Amino acid sequence: MLLDTDSSPFGMYDISYCEVPTKGVMPVAGHVRACLDLIEQGLYGSAQGMKDNFLDNPLTDVPVMEHVLMLHNRSDWKDIDRFMGREYLCPWLDYKAKHLKKETA
Repeated sequence: MLLDTDSSPFGMYDISYCEVPTKGVMPVAGHVRACLDLIEQGLYGSAQGMKDNFLDNPLTDVPVMEHVLMLHNRSDWKDIDRFMGREYLCPWLDYKAKHLKKETA
């Protein structure tokens, strides 16, 4: 799937230029970015299990949560929040509570 980074809320985050067979050098999403794009598009079924199956390094937790929180003003925020709650459980609740308070203060 090809997406336009110019229209993405995540910009060029976790995008690198790589040689793609038969295509040449192209911008390619890393695992974190690919999962963020699935969430942003509402493709929760495809993103389900991302924390354990694709992003099983705890160092990715905060960057994922930080970028997902950028979507909190969207009309589908409740669905995004519900998905993140299932994926990350208490760490998501804690992160969201701490960082949403800062933004609304």
